[in-house]
Order: sequence, then structure tokens, then C-alpha cells
Amino acid sequence: DFDPGDEIIVSSVTDFGTVQGLISQNYIPVFADTEPGTLIINAETIEPCISDRTRAILVVHKTGTICDMDAINELVGKHDLIVYEDVCQATFGEYKGRYAGSLALAGVFSFDSEKTMGSDIGGCVVTNDDELRADVGWFWPIAYGERFRTSNAHVYSGGLLGTIGDYKAKCCTTG
Repeated sequence: DFDPGDEIIVSSVTDFGTVQGLISQNYIPVFADTEPGTLIINAETIEPCISDRTRAILVVHKTGTICDMDAINELVGKHDLIVYEDVCQATFGEYKGRYAGSLALAGVFSFDSEKTMGSDIGGCVVTNDDELRADVGWFWPIAYGERFRTSNAHVYSGGLLGTIGDYKAKCCTTG
């Protein structure tokens, strides 16, 4: 459980929506620098950002490049933190034989039109954690700073959850 004012470390190179989600929940985004010559963060750029208020790290895999998750997960364990993955720009990216989105507590995908797996709106959360899956089994999306309930069905299929129309949902969740 996080409290208002808790810090979440995130990449300095990310979409405004990543930061907006944190701020909307009254968390404080702390920006880690990127690894030199890349668009991604690593354990060395994250560690100086960790404080006694830090609760989680939100890695952002960019342009199909996956963060060094072994080192990041080791750092997270050392500081008793949680790590989440923003996989919006690395769909089907692999790290040591595993897909991006399966390398942390949860992976988050956006289906926004400019994303790799774009379908206009919606997204999904993937996790193997039963408690987290129950928590995200129903949520209220935030758009333009207001909470709303979409008239479209919430789609939940094997860990996928989104607020997109039926046709688009079937296209995005069909294997």
C-alpha cells in the first residue's frame, strides 16, 4: 500500500501519461537519469534517487530496448521496494528469454493509438500476483483529470484488463 507523498522512481524519458498517473494518486515522481547512450534507466542511475520515501520503481522500456532487469530487481530487493514495468514501447521485447512485462511485479501496456500495440484507447496490466490481479480486476480510469466510468465493457482475459470497445478488445486480446 502506498500513501500520498510516497516517491516512485521513473525514467526521465517517458510519456506524460506515466507521470500523470503517479501525480493523480498524489505520489511524487522522482526522475532517474538514463543510461548514457540509451533512453532507459538502469540500477546505477536509479540508486542515487532512492530515499526513505521511495516505495517503487517504474521502469520504462523504450523503443524495444529492455532495461537491465536483473540488476534492477537486485537493487529493489536490497531496498525492499517494488518494481513495475511500462511496456508500452516494447511489446514483445525480450530479456534473457522472457517477455517484457513479465520481469517485475506487473507490466503495464497502453493501447493508445501511437503505441506499439495501438487500438485508440485502453490498456492492460499483466501480473502473476493474485493479490494485485484482484486489485486491478476493477478500476476507474482517469481521463483529463476526471474519473469516469466508460460505457464500454471492461475486458479481463488471462490478466488483461482494458476499457475499450468489444471489437477492439477482441483484436487486442486475440492470440
